[in-house]
Formats: sequence, C-alpha cells, structure tokens
Amino acid sequence: MSSIPLNEWIENYKQGEYNAPDFSTQCEAGWYDWFCSEHSLAGKTKKLAPKVLRIAKSSKINLATMYVWFKNNCPLQGKLYDDFRFADLKTGDTQYTIVPSSGFDAHKGQAEVWGRENSFAAPLVTGTWKDVLTFFGV
Repeated sequence: MSSIPLNEWIENYKQGEYNAPDFSTQCEAGWYDWFCSEHSLAGKTKKLAPKVLRIAKSSKINLATMYVWFKNNCPLQGKLYDDFRFADLKTGDTQYTIVPSSGFDAHKGQAEVWGRENSFAAPLVTGTWKDVLTFFGV
C-alpha cells in the first residue's frame, strides 16, 4: 500500500497511473486488504476514485497531510463491500472510513462515515451517499 499525500495521489490518478490491473499498481493505488479477486481491484479503484475526489474537496480533509487507502470487506452476514479511508501521513492513524454502500445485511446498502470524532464508536453518518456528501460539506 502506498502512503503518499492525497494531493499527489489525485495527480497520479488523473494521469492514469492506477489504471493497470496488476498487483503492484493496485497496491500503489492504496489497496491494503481484499477478499475479492485481485484482478477486480482496478475496477474498484476506478469506481471509488470519483468518490475520493469529491470528498477530498472537504475542509475536513487535508490534501498535504493525509493519504487514502482502500479495503474490500467480507462481513459474516452479507456480501463483499468496499470502503476507503483517509489517514494521517505521520502517524498512519485513520481519520475517516467512508463506506459508499455497506454489505452487511442489516445495513441494506446504506452509506456510512466512521471517524475520530467519536473514536469510531458508531457511525457519524448512516444513510445515502448524499448524506455523506452533506457531512463533508461538498
């Protein structure tokens, strides 16, 4: 997994540096853990990147001091789902976890934001993608 400033990640993405489906490229894109086929990671990067770009416009996200990483999750009751996380470059501590569509059966595909504001004790937002965007003010 690559830990580069978010502003650099955005430039790399826009220049197509994360388009290749190979393992190394997708790890450079920020994939850390997955349960899906590694061949599907490039498609997931392409699907999640516009969401990253949108949230990155938030005043809650620091483009110079944070990085993005991706995780594909496998809940015990539900289907595989993806999230992306913004973390501090110096400490590696995740600041926000954004779930565009939860795979947990009980959550029925809802979007969620988890964060440091409440020590990840409960979602800061649960609802639609629009609710997530509203939380981030973008």
